[in-house]
Amino acid sequence: MAYSIKRTEVWAADILNRSGMLARVLEALRNAQAELSFIVSRRVTEHTSRVFVAPIQGKQQQQAAHDVGLV
Repeated sequence: MAYSIKRTEVWAADILNRSGMLARVLEALRNAQAELSFIVSRRVTEHTSRVFVAPIQGKQQQQAAHDVGLV
């Protein structure tokens, strides 16, 4: 079985553990026409979680990512 391995940038942000915070991040990316194939969110502390998403492509998607705190 052949595999194809590609390098991609993964964007991340720390978010508060409150209702709607992850939805806010994903909605901003959706509005920028991002077609994410990778989303992981993990609890860091009692009050925060870290979200990872990929791919982010193009200036519009990068600006939306920056606007919601992704780096």
